Amino acid sequence: GRRGQEPPGPGPYPPQQQYDGPGQQPGPTTADGVPLASMGSRFGAWAIDSALTWAIGLLLGGFFFWRGLGNYPEIIGEAVTSGASPADAAALAERVQFDLPWMGVFALVQLLVGVGYHTYFLSRTGATIGKRAAGISVRLQERPGVLSPSDAMRRSLLRPVLFLFSSTPALSLFAVPLSIFDALTGIWHPNRQTLHDRIGRTVVVRGPQLRVQRQHVSRADRES
Repeated sequence: GRRGQEPPGPGPYPPQQQYDGPGQQPGPTTADGVPLASMGSRFGAWAIDSALTWAIGLLLGGFFFWRGLGNYPEIIGEAVTSGASPADAAALAERVQFDLPWMGVFALVQLLVGVGYHTYFLSRTGATIGKRAAGISVRLQERPGVLSPSDAMRRSLLRPVLFLFSSTPALSLFAVPLSIFDALTGIWHPNRQTLHDRIGRTVVVRGPQLRVQRQHVSRADRES
């Protein structure tokens, strides 16, 4: 008799490798049994990616950021050279005037960098630089594989948009709490999905993603 069942036939999506080793405690998994990434590893990846996107945004939009600081550098220089006391420093702080339109342009640059960075890497390898360093990746909830550009962009929009809104005093009143809520939802959600995960219909899992190979049909095959 046969020792086991027949192996399943080839499907449209490659199976994702399991990463539970001996001695590891079982945790929540996707429907097809892939372990979900821990929130700690996701935070580490977020910290790396945030530092990278901030640096890229500052490189591309540093002029706008400098203009947005208004008279802040001048006030700081005055406080340092005069050896201002805490009381004097408080008085100087009241004179600070940021140039909000320029700061808004810088925030827009950061938005474009953030969306572009995450969309590019998630649609190519399923993981940003930070996620690769943490050994995790992003996939659709219902199946493994690298995200399409449209899926990657949909998932990547929320946090850069909230950052843009956070730079505006009136909008920051709801943007900052919503940013915190977005992160916290992953803690209690059974699939560890944050708000931007649910918008993108994605989950974050341990291990890499494989690019789905679309079947190619030649013209001769179509005409036959």
